[in-house]
Amino acid sequence: MENKCAKLLSRACSASIRRYLELTPRAKQAMELLGATGLRADHLALRTFSSESMQKQLEAFQCKPQGTLQFPAKHLHATWLSCPQSNMKEDGNLDVTEQLPMRIFLSSIDISKLSPTVQSIVMPRAESAAKLPADHALLCFTLGELPWDPPTVQEYEMVCQESEYAAWVMVHGYAVNHVAIAVHRLPKQRSLEEVNELLEEHGIPLNIAGGKIKTSNDGLLLQTAAMADQSIYEFADGASHVAGSYIEFAERKILPEYKYLKSKETEECHRRDGFEVGNADRIFESTNITAD
Repeated sequence: MENKCAKLLSRACSASIRRYLELTPRAKQAMELLGATGLRADHLALRTFSSESMQKQLEAFQCKPQGTLQFPAKHLHATWLSCPQSNMKEDGNLDVTEQLPMRIFLSSIDISKLSPTVQSIVMPRAESAAKLPADHALLCFTLGELPWDPPTVQEYEMVCQESEYAAWVMVHGYAVNHVAIAVHRLPKQRSLEEVNELLEEHGIPLNIAGGKIKTSNDGLLLQTAAMADQSIYEFADGASHVAGSYIEFAERKILPEYKYLKSKETEECHRRDGFEVGNADRIFESTNITAD
């Protein structure tokens, strides 16, 4: 049963990640530079107005909730889930779009904490999505469909002034926000510092909020991210640029109790799992770009 669920969910992720790579040239460029196109993603991240529908669908496909994170200043909540067969090794005959990510980071915003003006723009869209069939979130994720009417440019700008996160969700819906690659799975061993140097040498700008490398309190989870690509969006009243998606790289260090293991003996279960509020809070800033 788990194998079947993994296969079905993998196909949904495959369609969405292919679209993500088409719309996020920096991500495709970074993966090619680092030889990461044949790797399973460390995780993929989704943003929502309400994560309930998507989480239920993911759990139906055997994804397991593993932890929650709170971001009060941004009015955000997140749950991360492990995907079925999360210890499955890469298949060298497949690329990143054909392999199930290790984890899914699913976040949502508390619309009630936004100003009345912004609520009046965002809430009708969230409510219209809530009236759709229960599986609408996964279908929209798979097919690349927006579950509500597109906003006007003015609506987008008004929301963006208060909550860049809410504005991003309003124009992208359940699209992949970012894909993360673990550096310990790269074909050539590299530190995050070396990854950053290579990205910058090739003109890929990095998220510098809190420093280029965000480090967990225990020092075992290090993360770095590019700034989002810009993409053309068809608003209700014309086309304009908006912040799109981006790529992240993570370094999950070996847990202290497994330091005695040789490199060839280490598996995913021997490394730091999960996420860190401080790191994730700053990585959210990767979509804070100024559109031309």
